[in-house]
Amino acid sequence: MTDTEQVLKPLPYKIEYKTNSYPQSLLTPQQLSEKIDFPVDRILELAKSEFLPSYCFDKTVYKFRLQEVKDWLAENMMVMNRGKMVKDGFKIIDPCPPVDDRPPMSICNVLGLAQIPNNSYQPGVYFLCKDDEVMYVGQSVSIHGRIQSHKHHKDFDRAYLLPIPESELDEIESAFIHFLKPPLNGGNKYSCSKKSAPNLKMTEEDAKSVVLNHRNSERFNDAERMIGLHAI
Repeated sequence: MTDTEQVLKPLPYKIEYKTNSYPQSLLTPQQLSEKIDFPVDRILELAKSEFLPSYCFDKTVYKFRLQEVKDWLAENMMVMNRGKMVKDGFKIIDPCPPVDDRPPMSICNVLGLAQIPNNSYQPGVYFLCKDDEVMYVGQSVSIHGRIQSHKHHKDFDRAYLLPIPESELDEIESAFIHFLKPPLNGGNKYSCSKKSAPNLKMTEEDAKSVVLNHRNSERFNDAERMIGLHAI
């Protein structure tokens, strides 16, 4: 075989796309990551799956044009959250639907309480209830998945969510467990030394103070109904 024949030998794979000229100002995945603050592994994953605009060399090397990637990210992966005003005494991340069913009396006057529907919601402290009693208090950054996991080994018929910023979950959960002493958290045998109490330094007075900050006495029509969180 001559040198010419070797040069003209077909490539082992076909060319699916070619540019009229060699593209300029291309960035490596590492350079792109620094420009857009996006993980290199995720950039390569999107490029290899042919979602992210890219230029592939020899099926192994990926490079990118900054503006093309920015345009694609803005259209396909970016969501703007305009935020909302923070209410005095309570930080809410995002609004929840109103409570449809009456919650147990011990938590029905908690500010911001919402019944958890069958979809995912923001981080928060949740209450598993049966009839008119709070059976269990917990916290999660993935509420729906956590509630589903409880259905196999905890006895409850509905659940409620108190939206809480992730940095405050331990404090608020501990306060409600200390104060309510739900039976599935240990009831009257509950001890702050247990693993179910994240804030081990919280006293009964601390718990009382936190819970009182989240009550709303306006939800009661008369003094005889002021029980649970209100009757402290």
